[in-house]
Amino acid sequence: MGVVQRSAHRFVEPVVGVRLPSPTPMSPDFDILSTLKTEYKNRLSSRGLETDIEKKLSQAKSLRDDYQRRWDQASAKGLPKPDQTLALNQAFRLLRSVQPLTERISKTRQQLADQISEEYGFSRDLPEDIRLAVGAILECDRFFPAGLNPDRTTILRQIQSGLVKNQKVELFTFACPEIDSAYLTGPDPDYFIQTSASRNNISVNTKAILKLAQNLGAADIPWELTIIVGEEDEENYLFPVLGNFGTNPQFLKQRRSEYLESFREQCRKLLKEIPQKILGWTQLKPPSPSSLSGLNPSLINQEASRMTEFFQPGSYYGSLPQPTETQLRQIAQLKVATYGFQGVTIKTTLPNTVGLQSEQPVDLRTDMLNSALPEQEKLPFIYPFNPKKQPW
Repeated sequence: MGVVQRSAHRFVEPVVGVRLPSPTPMSPDFDILSTLKTEYKNRLSSRGLETDIEKKLSQAKSLRDDYQRRWDQASAKGLPKPDQTLALNQAFRLLRSVQPLTERISKTRQQLADQISEEYGFSRDLPEDIRLAVGAILECDRFFPAGLNPDRTTILRQIQSGLVKNQKVELFTFACPEIDSAYLTGPDPDYFIQTSASRNNISVNTKAILKLAQNLGAADIPWELTIIVGEEDEENYLFPVLGNFGTNPQFLKQRRSEYLESFREQCRKLLKEIPQKILGWTQLKPPSPSSLSGLNPSLINQEASRMTEFFQPGSYYGSLPQPTETQLRQIAQLKVATYGFQGVTIKTTLPNTVGLQSEQPVDLRTDMLNSALPEQEKLPFIYPFNPKKQPW
């Protein structure tokens, strides 16, 4: 332990050596910041400070600052120096042990925030936390090269608004419910709704979500992920065209409720400590879309082509007979209307949110969700998930 150095008027704490991550010639990134934060937590944990860390550090700083005040007063009056108590000595040792790490973390945060400003064209006058939050999210975007996501300025506004109004970054994503369409043509059609969560948009994308959580955690950004399970899609755009296959609405509701509980439990296990809110679409209490007027013909054509793939063997509705071209177009119209209404509902319910697009094709799904929103109100998205891993 180094000796405390003193000057005539000022108490000076020495910088003692601690083992830091190896220097790197690369620009600072969130992995480096995460490594430093882990080292910081481990160092405090080794001193028996697993809980109430910030409180204990604050108490140590208060003891140090009070000692400094008394030292200055004694020096000014030519009085003997104030005594150092055991608690004060412990506070000095604690603060000296983390000082190099806190300084390195602070410097890395500043460098990373400046790098984000340069890459994405954001002003360096913006608060550091805002720039770090945006960078943490955009770094996970796989669809657009760095800095080129067309929603990046909207993402910045949403994050800034969320942190100011709700003290957290708000993100959302959709999860498609798991079904087995073979049941729809059998004696027990209600069983096409599965009740046990297995392979879905969250289970195949866990790694990407955890990486996002690591970035935001490294930057100390509070956040919450809302996952919306797209219930009643069949009632909205499939059954009105092909019939309901003899399903019982009440029994379907019961099975969807069972699936939602299973899905929540799966998310708790996979996403661990990530702040999460799991909602079934019907929990948002929206009415069904009532109008097919004003729909974008291009989106309808693209979705009709996509729906053809959904009825191929092995796909989402692969066990059902292939619809006619007229039926496919009717289904596509209803689906575009449904997605448009979902976008309006999400914007109303989560006005400061940023979307993680989990469906394919990503650009078509984003356009469909935004199709009923005015340009200035459109939902911004990033695309963190590998399209080759999606369940359908």
